[in-house]
Amino acid sequence: MRILKSSLLLVSLICLANEAICNLAGTAAGVDIGIVDQVKKIGMPIIQQQLNDFKVGKINFKGGDVDNMDLKFSFNNPDSIKVAFSGASNAINVQANDISGEITGRFHYKLLFIHASGKFKVKMNNDAVKLSMNVPLVSQTIDGRNIPAIGINDFDLHIDSSKIHITLSGSFIADIADAFVDIFKKLIIKEINKAINSAVPKLVISSINKIFKDTNGRAKVYKDMQFDFTFVSNPVISDSNLALYLNATLYDSVNGYKIPAIPLSDVQILNPSTNSVELSVSHFTADSLFIALQEQNLFQYYLDASKSGKLSSMLTTTYLEGLLPGIEAKYGKDVPVSVDFKSSSAPRALFQKDDFGLIADLDLTFIVQNQTAIIVSLKDFQSTVIVALQGQNLSVQIQQCQINDVSASQSQIGYFSAYDFKLFFNVASRIAVPIINNMFLENPFVLPSTILGMIHIDDAKFQSFDNYLAVNVSPQFITA
Repeated sequence: MRILKSSLLLVSLICLANEAICNLAGTAAGVDIGIVDQVKKIGMPIIQQQLNDFKVGKINFKGGDVDNMDLKFSFNNPDSIKVAFSGASNAINVQANDISGEITGRFHYKLLFIHASGKFKVKMNNDAVKLSMNVPLVSQTIDGRNIPAIGINDFDLHIDSSKIHITLSGSFIADIADAFVDIFKKLIIKEINKAINSAVPKLVISSINKIFKDTNGRAKVYKDMQFDFTFVSNPVISDSNLALYLNATLYDSVNGYKIPAIPLSDVQILNPSTNSVELSVSHFTADSLFIALQEQNLFQYYLDASKSGKLSSMLTTTYLEGLLPGIEAKYGKDVPVSVDFKSSSAPRALFQKDDFGLIADLDLTFIVQNQTAIIVSLKDFQSTVIVALQGQNLSVQIQQCQINDVSASQSQIGYFSAYDFKLFFNVASRIAVPIINNMFLENPFVLPSTILGMIHIDDAKFQSFDNYLAVNVSPQFITA
């Protein structure tokens, strides 16, 4: 936590020193308005609930009062609620027109010598109520971390008194009905509007921000790993998209945050396509993920005849004699060989134009007859890969790989030639890669079906550029 806070403080100081908009982040996200249009289906019911739970209180007027009021508003058609980005206010503008409902309560009214009391019901037709507001995305600082939050500006719920119908029940109704209805439409409705517009925005903000707070700014992505989606800086809204600048490090409750050696980088916002989020993933985020995977031992794989399938014919002393001269003489012909692949440190991401790859330091332990024949260490082993997401299955396909620096230890087979090993490996890998890819397809990473219990992603497109990885996703928001 101390390292994380120090990193964020350093970023803030750099931004202030340059007196410019700073885009340092682990990942930047460009969000299309279509995504916000989905989110309204979660946010607007919260607003409706807060409206209906709100108690206006007694309203006094000359000659009487109204009290015990119960509000019942209904947003009839979510598609009629319009959302739009407003760059001028750095907020999301919301307009809702198709709202109906009713207001019930009790009244007391004295007109001349007549004392009337009873109940009233106000029927509001579908277009009698309109709501508009601006919703900026901000942050709430909790334990030094900027957890997402919302604000509400210019909240205006307006009940059009010309489009309501009032019915009364009680004593002496006929004598005071016209006068009371006139007071209700001219005065009481205005007071109800005023009370709602003053109190409800604060209630909505508190309710929604508590939901964000309860996530602690993290979302589960794989086993015990969580993705930190706190803000490095507040979102920026233009007329065309929403820009989010995310911490985007990995975290687990046992070992804490995975902070790579490289610093946060200057990330750019990519223009999202319709109904999508376009992520610009930096080396910082990718390397944080690889640290987390390393701690889960996911860069370790034991390969023997029972797991190798078509590779089994290649995992023999006779075949590997070309790679490891002396292994056949030591153990005999066609003796099965097992290989334990293990990264000695977390891999690093390699982002180049149209090439997404990994750089890793690997130890290959060749085992024959339950004995270590030799350990071959690969320094800066490079591979380029294709990543795909289908449903919950995240798969990796190797395109090509090569080794540049190799050494050996604990050899039981005599002299080791690094040059011959590299030459044989780089040729043999072309044969082995298609077979290994089939193994990867049969054993994909299985991701959670939903994120935060409400976001479902079943497809993603990955494209590598110089120094960043572009990831396009089209999330679906699930409503109860």
